[in-house]
Amino acid sequence: MGDQCMIIARIPKLLCTYCRRKMMVPFPLAEPRVSFTRMLARSVMSGLKHDSRTTVAQSYGISTDVVDGILDKQMKLALCEQDLSGVSGVYVDELQFGHGHDYVSIFIDQNHKAIFACRGHGKDVLERFSDHLMLQGGDPLNIRIFSADMSGAYEAGIKRWFPNARLVWDRFHLVKAINDAVNDVRKRLVHRARGVRLAQVKYVVLRKKDNMDEQQLGRLAEIRLTCPELALAFDMKEAFCNIIMTRDPEKMALRLLDWTLWVMDEGPKELVRKAERIVMKMDLITNWGIHQVSNSVSEGINKKAQDTRRQAYGYRNAQNFFQMILLRQGRLKYRF
Repeated sequence: MGDQCMIIARIPKLLCTYCRRKMMVPFPLAEPRVSFTRMLARSVMSGLKHDSRTTVAQSYGISTDVVDGILDKQMKLALCEQDLSGVSGVYVDELQFGHGHDYVSIFIDQNHKAIFACRGHGKDVLERFSDHLMLQGGDPLNIRIFSADMSGAYEAGIKRWFPNARLVWDRFHLVKAINDAVNDVRKRLVHRARGVRLAQVKYVVLRKKDNMDEQQLGRLAEIRLTCPELALAFDMKEAFCNIIMTRDPEKMALRLLDWTLWVMDEGPKELVRKAERIVMKMDLITNWGIHQVSNSVSEGINKKAQDTRRQAYGYRNAQNFFQMILLRQGRLKYRF
């Protein structure tokens, strides 16, 4: 009934008269190499949904190795019964796991539940996800929508492994790319500015005009008088943010084409590079008007995964981290 119980029993051993090998009779009440009961496993799995491994181990007076054994056993059993035959839309995002370019990619289905996680990012992880999808009863040809950031590696991998899927560039990453270009313009003009310190107006030019207060509107007016190039970059950024909110894909494409021509004729060089790429990938942006999906779902699960890692003060074993993501953000069935 939730208390620790020790069973002391004399288990007989057998001696083979042929090979002289001693063998122990299997204990009929327990699975081999298992040191926990089903009730303890159920309690530990319930505790891991909101507490760290160390906290759960301390609360039940067991070691973290036992907790890891319970988690690993239950997750393997649950993944054997995972059914991905109904997956038709996928959101993908990555988060940094270690130092440098060490990432973890998380895949979420159209029901906003994590279905797969692995180390790495880009084209290789899409191949591994395709293999996992087929092993769990899914079909890569049934995937119709892929929502991801602006990475070219994702685009190549989707074309290779998911030929029927349409890639939708996330609007958040689009706006972030334009904001980064505007900030690069500000950095270039910092040392040449007169009358206004551009180092102090970073969050003015990166903010939407509708969300500015009176002080920020005053700063924006000063920028228009003292630095017309930065003011022009701000106006182009505002126009782009309004265009990508268009729900009609044909109107969005026409407005984007006009915007890119405007930027290439009059815009600063930092925005011109972004406009050239937008012209080449116009369909990936206008796909939002058809499917209207964004990576806000994966960004939210990404944030919860970071909270899980922060709660445990980091993970040395990446597999334990993947299992905790699927336990807390997935939809798996467990049998005890």
